[in-house]
Amino acid sequence: MSDDEEEEDAIQEDEQAPTMGWTTKFYYKPRCESSISHHRLKGILQTYYADWEAAMEYVCDEHTHPLEDTYWKTRVCIYIRDEEKEAYLLDSNYVHHAHRATMEDSIEDAVAEAYMGLYGRRFDDMKEDQYQFLPRQHPKLEWAIMDPESMDPTT
Repeated sequence: MSDDEEEEDAIQEDEQAPTMGWTTKFYYKPRCESSISHHRLKGILQTYYADWEAAMEYVCDEHTHPLEDTYWKTRVCIYIRDEEKEAYLLDSNYVHHAHRATMEDSIEDAVAEAYMGLYGRRFDDMKEDQYQFLPRQHPKLEWAIMDPESMDPTT
């Protein structure tokens, strides 16, 4: 065997093939300050669900494969404060159905699902206050969910 062949065999032995199959990593985020939708969802919880003393978190799943594009799936978990136990109880999970290329886009989709789910649960409270949080018609944007009025988005 020549020196070139021996060197080639040694290189092949040192290189490891990537692990085949999908791997998933889970990331937990208590908030996403860069997301406008996060502030809208927070506004709904503060305004229409104040009796819950709600907390939320994002559970972001990163799915990777050596031969496929990475994608993200996120769920928004809404917790209700239990005063007696001094703890938070999971009330609901909202998940989006699409695969997204980035964590931020995945969070936006999951928040939109949570937004509509919470909207449906307290519709009677919200219907008279439709211009604060509900989707509304805008002259230039047509139908859109606008930023909450008279709320500081950083709180």
